[in-house]
Amino acid sequence: MRRGALVVAALVVLGCSGWPSDLTQACWLDDDQCASMAAKEVAADGPLRDEAMEQLDRLCMQDHPAGCYEAGMVRGFGKTPSRARAAVDLHKACEVSYGEACFQEARVLDGSGEGQDYGRAAAIYATECDKGSAGSCTNLGYMVERGHGGAVDVPKAATLYGKGCDGGDQVGCVNFGLMLAKGTGIEQDAARARQVFGKACDAGHLGGCFQLGRVLRGDQGGPPDEVRAEALVKKACDGGYLDACDLVALFLLNRGEVQEGMAVLTKACDADDGASCNRIGVVVDNGQFGVPVDKARAKALFQRSCALGEGRACMNVTFHVPPEEESTWMERACDLALADGCNDWAKAVETAGDQAKARSLYARACDYGSALGCHNAGILFEREPADPPAALGYYERACAGGREAACPSALRLSR
Repeated sequence: MRRGALVVAALVVLGCSGWPSDLTQACWLDDDQCASMAAKEVAADGPLRDEAMEQLDRLCMQDHPAGCYEAGMVRGFGKTPSRARAAVDLHKACEVSYGEACFQEARVLDGSGEGQDYGRAAAIYATECDKGSAGSCTNLGYMVERGHGGAVDVPKAATLYGKGCDGGDQVGCVNFGLMLAKGTGIEQDAARARQVFGKACDAGHLGGCFQLGRVLRGDQGGPPDEVRAEALVKKACDGGYLDACDLVALFLLNRGEVQEGMAVLTKACDADDGASCNRIGVVVDNGQFGVPVDKARAKALFQRSCALGEGRACMNVTFHVPPEEESTWMERACDLALADGCNDWAKAVETAGDQAKARSLYARACDYGSALGCHNAGILFEREPADPPAALGYYERACAGGREAACPSALRLSR
C-alpha cells in the first residue's frame, strides 16, 4: 500500500511538468518489470538510456538480482564495455544463482583487457559445467586447449567439448567434431565427426553446416558429396558465418569464376574474416587464377589476417619479414593452436640453444595433432635431462600418427 501511495503522490507532482516515462512508471510499480524494460532501453540505445542504467544500478544496489544481471550484461557485452564493473555486478547475481549469471561472469573474466582473470573464469566454468551448464563445459574446453590460465591440456579439452556437445551446446559440437576429424586429443573418428557436425547443423548452427560441408568434400568418414558440400558451405556463408566464405570463394575460383570468387573474399575480409583475408593474400602473393602479383598487399593482408586470429596467415607473414622477425610470427601462430607454428618456433629456439623451451614447443605441436612435433619431442626428451617414459610416449604418438621414422625409437624404448 505504501508503494502505491508514493506513486500517486509522484504523479500529482509531475502532472504539471509532463507525464513520467513508461520506464519511470514501470520502476515505480515493479522491480522485475523495471529491470526488463531498462535492459531493453539500453540495448536499443534509446533516448532514456542513461535513466535506464541508473535504474539498473539502483536495483543492483538494493541487491535485486535481475538488476545486477542486466547491468552486468550491458557493461560486459555492450557497446562501451566496462568488464571489471560488469564482473562485480554479475557476481552479485551469481551469488544467488540467478539465471546464467555465473556463466556470464566467467565470460567477462575470460575476455581480453580490463578485468581479465583466467583463473577465476576457469573455476566458475568448472563449477557450472559440473552443474550441467553445457556452455560452461565448452568454454572451459577452449581455455584448456589454449592454456589460458594454466597448462595446455588438449585431451581434457576434447572431453569438455564432448560434454558440452552432449549437453546441447552446438559450439561444443563443432569443436568436438574438429578434434574427432583430426584425431587431436582424442582417437581420430571421421565418421563420428560427420555425425557431430550434422547434429550441430540440424540444430541451426551454421558452423556445423560449414564443417560438415568441408568433410563432405573428401572421403573421410564416408563417401564424398561435392554438390551437398558446396550447398552447405554456401548456406553458412550466406547466413553470416564468415569462416565459410573462404571455401565458397574457392569453389568459385576453381570453376574459373574469378571475379565472383574474389568479390566473396573481399566482402568477407572487409567484415573481418581472417580466413578470407588470408586467401586473398595467397592469391595476390602467388598470382593465382590470373590475378596480378602484389607482394606488398599480400604482406598487409597476412598481417591483418593474423591479427584476426588466422594462424596460417601468421606463418605466411614469415615469408615477408627479415629472419630476425620470423619467430614473433611463429609464436603468434603457435598461440593460435597451429601446430606448424609451434614446430617452426621450436626449431628456431632449438637452433638458438634453448633445448628446454624447444621440447616444450614440440610437445605443444604434438598436442595440436602434429606427428612431427611428437617425434621431435621424443628426441629431445631422450636428451639431458632425460625422461625416457615421456620420450616413449611421444614416439608412440608419432608412430600412431603416421610418422614411420619414430616407430623404431618407440620399439627400442619399449623393450
